[in-house]
Amino acid sequence: MRGYKIGRLDSDYISVRYTGGGIADKAGSHNRVGTGLTLNLHTGQPLRLQDLFRSGSDWMTPLEKLARPVVEKEMGIPFPDDFGKRPFGFYLTPKKLVLFDLYSGHPPWDYPVPLEALREVLK
Repeated sequence: MRGYKIGRLDSDYISVRYTGGGIADKAGSHNRVGTGLTLNLHTGQPLRLQDLFRSGSDWMTPLEKLARPVVEKEMGIPFPDDFGKRPFGFYLTPKKLVLFDLYSGHPPWDYPVPLEALREVLK
């Protein structure tokens, strides 16, 4: 199983979410993996998460504040203790910043956060 979805395509960015998976020989369960890629269409360079935010701003605090209820209430799982201390993936949609790979060793579930709610720290 392989697939992709284009989360955002406009004059500034193209953002793609790739997923794949399968069952390894004699494995007991399905393996799902995923990654994302967002390119700045003005420079052709990959966009890093911190590139979305104003330089010097404390963007991790509001991001955690918005992501926590998505993870805990909507997904029904505890928020990761190491949020922000290890890398995680993201992709963009026109109205959301979607985080994934928040948990080491878990499937790459998507956790959408409204971009509008981050407007104070976005570029």
